[in-house]
Amino acid sequence: MKPPGDEENQRLGTLLLNTLAREMRLWRAPVLKNGCIQGSDISPSQYHETIAWLHEMSGLFQFSSETFALGVCVLNSLLAAVKTQLKYLKCMAITSLILAAKINEEDEARYTQV
Repeated sequence: MKPPGDEENQRLGTLLLNTLAREMRLWRAPVLKNGCIQGSDISPSQYHETIAWLHEMSGLFQFSSETFALGVCVLNSLLAAVKTQLKYLKCMAITSLILAAKINEEDEARYTQV
């Protein structure tokens, strides 16, 4: 396999910049309104409790800190985009962590096997 040339590097750089611009345009943080996340009945203390639980689950499954951080990022994106009830918060949190693990942990496993 030959190393990528200047043309491939330039194309990759352009793709990354376009993706970053798109993310910056579309990304929204959860907004607090009346002490709850807007569009939901989740209070900041319940959110922090869920993040602590997610950290505990991440440790239980021995995921890396990058996987935990990505899981929180995915959860925040979901909370910003979808109206959520408190009873579904932990389900969304663990799903976010699993998605993050599929992205991070499988890549690490693939590269360590090579």
